[in-house]
Amino acid sequence: MKRVKILGGVLLVLCLTQHATAQINYHTISYSANILIALDDLTQNKEVNSDRLLKCIPANEDQYVIFYSFSDADRKTYDLAAWGKLQELFFEKAGSDDKFYTALIKLSNYTDGDYAELFRERFDKMIKQDPDRFCRLSRRVEMYYYRIKEYMNTYCN
Repeated sequence: MKRVKILGGVLLVLCLTQHATAQINYHTISYSANILIALDDLTQNKEVNSDRLLKCIPANEDQYVIFYSFSDADRKTYDLAAWGKLQELFFEKAGSDDKFYTALIKLSNYTDGDYAELFRERFDKMIKQDPDRFCRLSRRVEMYYYRIKEYMNTYCN
């Protein structure tokens, strides 16, 4: 029953966050569902499995718009503290898992708005802890990401 409510929430999120398109595709629904299920688990103090958690990190601008929409405290469709915990888990996992670290490198290019300040502060701190790791992993990421180039110019030789 809880999952049915979550999927209903997915449709609400899609209606609120889809921009410049009338088409709702499977990947968008799947992405939103992963976030809502993860938030539901965190609200209930359950552990979010690594696969789902990795799928919650936005991989493109459209997913980032959906992800960022969860920062709107006025929506009250989820626990805002759970959204904060989800972000903490991204960085915790990145500390020991290269897949998460690489996903955050890619996310660094999409961050915008109020979230960007918080993200970049944490991201810079993560890079400073191990610049060699950042340089090694960022070389695997497509170089058309201009913010990654900026970070590489700052931290990599």
